[in-house]
Amino acid sequence: SEVVLGSYNSGIVMGEIFRRFSYWIYLMAFFIALYELVMYKKGQRDAIIFGSSITVLFSGLMFSAVYAPNIISMQRLGIEATQSDTFKNIHMTSELDFKILAVALLILFIRRLMLLKVQ
Repeated sequence: SEVVLGSYNSGIVMGEIFRRFSYWIYLMAFFIALYELVMYKKGQRDAIIFGSSITVLFSGLMFSAVYAPNIISMQRLGIEATQSDTFKNIHMTSELDFKILAVALLILFIRRLMLLKVQ
């Protein structure tokens, strides 16, 4: 038989997925910061890499340290809290932040590949 989750329960599942995914975002942010600092010290400076890595760091940390915990804490308050305008605004902003993170990460990845090809 098929199990159908309601909007609230599917949100709980997604919240748990993003809570766990936040650990990977922290690890990625740490690795990117460390790697880019080493490359900067070696003299490999690039405006696109600088901008995209800063964007990845800030948007990743905002998502993992601010948005995901706020959404999860509001979900714990119950279904009424998830139907509030505050929740909807936080959720919409977190989606935008995650999209910015994905695009910045893609730009950083492509630019790093381009610089590898040049060398």
